[in-house]
Amino acid sequence: VPSRAFMALCRHTSSLSLFLILSAAAALAVTPAAPRGALRPAVSRPRLRHFGQRSEVLVLSADPPAQRGAVRSGAAVRSAATGALLPIWLAVFVQMVGVGINLSTLPLFVLSLGGTPLQLASVVSAFSGAQMLGGPLLVRVSGRVGRLAVLRCCLAGNALAALLTSVAPGYRCVALCRVLAGLFAASVPVAQVAVTDVVPAGAATSQALSRVGSAASAGIIAGPAIGGVLGLAARHLLGVPPHREARAVFAASACLAALVLLATMRVRLAPPPGAAGGPGAA
Repeated sequence: VPSRAFMALCRHTSSLSLFLILSAAAALAVTPAAPRGALRPAVSRPRLRHFGQRSEVLVLSADPPAQRGAVRSGAAVRSAATGALLPIWLAVFVQMVGVGINLSTLPLFVLSLGGTPLQLASVVSAFSGAQMLGGPLLVRVSGRVGRLAVLRCCLAGNALAALLTSVAPGYRCVALCRVLAGLFAASVPVAQVAVTDVVPAGAATSQALSRVGSAASAGIIAGPAIGGVLGLAARHLLGVPPHREARAVFAASACLAALVLLATMRVRLAPPPGAAGGPGAA
């Protein structure tokens, strides 16, 4: 019964979830106009010149070649920074997809294992407590071994925790898996520090930080919908029985994190020209 209720909920909310995913993706992709400060073209004030009974307004505008070159240089730096930050945004998105899948699937899975509401609450709290301990530690380690290296560790920990959850025999094992996932759930703070290393100081930094938040929000929104689609695919395409659908969803989540981990193995994070990268930028 819980499985049927979960699948019905996924069907009713799929259209809304897809709409929110597209909205978040559009917010992540569109670059808002940022103030350029000193790069703003100089425009002189209107001057009024009289010719007998007539008067005309002469507006003089100036766009010096030096300012145009500075604007083009700033655009090139922002474009290079965007390319360098794509692996970071992808890692954040995938890890938060795993969090979204757990938000929708974990309660039904724990209850199907015979867990009580109090035990379910302890499983959920175990993740947050471990995240509180592991986040600052991983941010500090990322300054020594590199931001992308720690983001890869976060993806590996997420994949391992999801895989172990898919074969957990009871709620105690699920709680231990959630502790493991929480210890490596530091992709967002590490990504925020990496942004300050790669992006030049100014309006571009605020914009890149906001995109990290957009990637995290998009992952949370997409997670439940992806979990529902994976459950339906496991039932109708692979013939997984209903009482094992949640296990199949966790296994698929682990495979997704592992694929993104492999895709970013050869990526190197380096500051673009004109940006001052920190010691852990590479």
